[in-house]
Amino acid sequence: MFDFFKKNKTKSTEVALKHDEEDDSKSKIGVGIALDSSIRNSVAQANVKYSRPDYNPQTRKQFYDNGSAHKKAIDDAFASGNTVRDPYSGTELLKKQRDAKMQYGEDWQSHAAEADHIDPLSQIAKRTKKNPFLTTDDVREIGNSDDNFQVLSRKLNQGSKGVGKGGSTQQEWADDAARMEGLADNIETGESIDGVSKRIKDTGRIAEKRNNRRAFKKSVKNAVETANEAGKAGAKNAGTTALTMSGIMNVVSVIKGEKSGEDAIVDTVKDGGQAAVTGYAIGGGMTVVSQTLLYSSSEFVQALAKNNVPGKIITAAMVTGDTLKKWGEGEITTQECLIQLGDKGLNMATMGYSMAVGQTLIPIPIVGGAVGALVGSMLTSNLYSVC
Repeated sequence: MFDFFKKNKTKSTEVALKHDEEDDSKSKIGVGIALDSSIRNSVAQANVKYSRPDYNPQTRKQFYDNGSAHKKAIDDAFASGNTVRDPYSGTELLKKQRDAKMQYGEDWQSHAAEADHIDPLSQIAKRTKKNPFLTTDDVREIGNSDDNFQVLSRKLNQGSKGVGKGGSTQQEWADDAARMEGLADNIETGESIDGVSKRIKDTGRIAEKRNNRRAFKKSVKNAVETANEAGKAGAKNAGTTALTMSGIMNVVSVIKGEKSGEDAIVDTVKDGGQAAVTGYAIGGGMTVVSQTLLYSSSEFVQALAKNNVPGKIITAAMVTGDTLKKWGEGEITTQECLIQLGDKGLNMATMGYSMAVGQTLIPIPIVGGAVGALVGSMLTSNLYSVC
């Protein structure tokens, strides 16, 4: 008699374990699809946030330059009341053009002060073009930092009469023999043109290095913030989906007498917590990876990111990993492995539509989709078993 009860208990336990495994599989598929959707949304948001207009004369004025920063550079230079001189020619500078015109006549451009970007905005935009975690405002802020300005004469800033910087870099300006020859004729301090040329190069090199460091720090900070926001969204979507699906399945198990109420609550909370942790890690990580891939020079890699291939791979691994592990360790046969993979694959293919329908019928964020996923999964599994 005892053997009879023992056999029944064993059989009942095996059935319960099988149900637990099936429920866990359904929950993983639902969580995977919810996480996949969350990653797509996070990547789309990141792409909008970090999308920057190409640099040209029109976008320079609208997005990259800052008139107030130019004015501040001039104001700061003249704030002390001392005589201000061009750092390379040594000529005296006046704050207002009208004063320069009145005092120096036709040679006013050699004495009218203008603020110049040491590291040109065009070069900063070019160097940061492939950086996936810089906003337009970031690039604008870097380029218009106080220490990226120098106050030159209009003649040297505009490059008039072939002696000035114009729109070139400091290095390009110093390496242009013709412009250096023209500058030599305008130096009032007696300094050699070689000395001036070296100072021009050094000033540019220091500014570029400083701005590159700023860009790196900002991009790291932005990447961390993006990962955190995407992670929180992933945790919410995955955790709520798992909590809803697991809650329903555990209630059913209690009704059937397969679990106690206490065990059902513990299992539900555990499933939701584990999914939330997984959602945070994968949601944040895959969003950063996908955003980075979008800025790759390879069109193929860009296409992978745009189609959320990394996220789909993670979802597939989450769903099928346990089955492949069992097969690899010899716990199930090849036939059983293929049957399980077929069931899971069909569920993955149809559950997304079921989630959309469920969300429409039950307009509660995430919860409606989770209910739809569970219903769709059960219908699909039953159909698969019959076929």
